[in-house]
Amino acid sequence: MIICFDADCLCDSNYFLAIEEHAEKHPSADGFNIYFEHPCEGTDYPQEIYEGIIQYELHLRYMNQFLRYAGFPFAYHTIGSSFAVRAGTYALQGGMNSRKAGEDFYSLIK
Repeated sequence: MIICFDADCLCDSNYFLAIEEHAEKHPSADGFNIYFEHPCEGTDYPQEIYEGIIQYELHLRYMNQFLRYAGFPFAYHTIGSSFAVRAGTYALQGGMNSRKAGEDFYSLIK
């Protein structure tokens, strides 16, 4: 299993175990998105940063829900995403693309 995780996110201590359990539970799934959220409050950053993060989170989640509502069959997060893919599927798709940005987006599109 190959796992992509955004560097600006945090995860729980059972992160890898939960991914392994999900993969075993769904053996026919080539890959899957992993729930993520950015920090929306705290004291690590100025309040303006948290307000920007909230707007970004709302945009990501609204767009995904709109695509689901519209019946789009591939409605999943492709920006700011965390995902896992089976190594064999990754290899069949030619691995990660050579673009200099948006690797997760373009990989999920493939």
